[in-house]
Amino acid sequence: MKIQQRDFYLGACLFSFLNHNLDTTPSLIEKTDETTQIVKMTTNTSNDFYIFMKYTKDCKSTNIIHKSWAFPLTEKDKNIIEKYHNLQCPVYLFFICCETELKNGEIAIYRYEDYLKIKNKSSITINIKKSSDHYFNLHVSKSRDKIIRSKRTNIAKKISNIEIKYSF
Repeated sequence: MKIQQRDFYLGACLFSFLNHNLDTTPSLIEKTDETTQIVKMTTNTSNDFYIFMKYTKDCKSTNIIHKSWAFPLTEKDKNIIEKYHNLQCPVYLFFICCETELKNGEIAIYRYEDYLKIKNKSSITINIKKSSDHYFNLHVSKSRDKIIRSKRTNIAKKISNIEIKYSF
């Protein structure tokens, strides 16, 4: 069996999360397509939860300090998120923001309640305005005046301690 590109991205995401959450045990639930996967997490210290992981290499940089990633949200993605949320277990969305061929990347983490604000979109944009910015920006409206901000260091935290801010 050959290792596929998605294995590197999704595996790196899991490794990064598990490296800081040693009491967590993953179980692969569903591989939905080339860029998406859902994993159930069981811990000794908190409730079980699901991670919906999606990656993109679609990085747009207008200059050195601004980076932007586009993620399609298909009907299949939305149905899967809803399916696992309906199991009465928290769902977190991990968006793997890749730059070029496995060289660099970061992971933006959002909660199901954040997803509800963008679920009617067919594509979302996550960006970093400058390299020193401490947050990812998830744009809720076309006018870009409504933003959900996720701390860039959330991947190194317990899932219950992730930091999200709203700019509405």
